[in-house]
Amino acid sequence: MKVILLKNVSGLGRRGDLKEVSDGYSRNFLLPRGLAEAATVKNISLVKAQEDAKVRVKVQAENKLEKLARKLNGLVLEIQEKVSEANKFYAAISKNTIVNKLKERGITVSKEQILLAEPIKEPGKYKIAVHLGPSLATEIIVVAKA
Repeated sequence: MKVILLKNVSGLGRRGDLKEVSDGYSRNFLLPRGLAEAATVKNISLVKAQEDAKVRVKVQAENKLEKLARKLNGLVLEIQEKVSEANKFYAAISKNTIVNKLKERGITVSKEQILLAEPIKEPGKYKIAVHLGPSLATEIIVVAKA
């Protein structure tokens, strides 16, 4: 009997998979527990439609991230802070500061996406990596001024 898995089943497959199983296994285990449903033409077409929708959403999200990466690539942020006599910032420039400056420009990223080992404590020009996805990263330039 062919079934469509509604949940991940250990040793059988993942949610949405179309599997051929014995009649007894499907009738006595999978169907009563709500782990699978019979693979009718209607159910198969519904699963394929759901998979297509997931693919479309994923592609749209990837396109949005690529557009954001192009927007961020080489972007120069100027941040001005007060410095002490030792030429150190009173308030170091942190990930939150960078996120807020980007937000002022209409760009939304989370502080987890900004790869900054430690806060910027001295004036200068810094290249900061921004990790947008599993295989998508870019760099912005932060110019810290006194």
